[in-house]
Amino acid sequence: MHVRDLVRFALETHDLVGAANRLLSRYQKEISYFPIDLVLDEVLSLGNRIWATLEGNALAELLYMLARSYGGQFSLEQIGKLVLRGDGYSRTGINALGIMYDEFPERMKALKLGEMFERHDDWRVSYSVSCARSIRVFLSWR
Repeated sequence: MHVRDLVRFALETHDLVGAANRLLSRYQKEISYFPIDLVLDEVLSLGNRIWATLEGNALAELLYMLARSYGGQFSLEQIGKLVLRGDGYSRTGINALGIMYDEFPERMKALKLGEMFERHDDWRVSYSVSCARSIRVFLSWR
């Protein structure tokens, strides 16, 4: 059985995803690498079905856990795949990006995401990234 098969099996049973989420959270320090691309591929394969479906909710939960625990390992390309959808964007991806800004602010700053997103056709993408950066700057002054 391949890792992709395990991820798909986990997504088919929401309880298993919750359990995997808790295990990964508990043993995050021991698990130094997680195959982020496998989860991103599953997110992309669901498309709009990520909303309001059991499979989509489970996948979003796993994605948010990855953002919290492994957000520092996401590459610029992976974040682009997570957030951008052609001429539009993914709300789930924006939410995951917000989590990464909260948990890994220096990594997100180093990736210079603003430069990648400011030229996007959909103003909501650059607005969301600008807001996330601004909130992080504001909170660092407190």
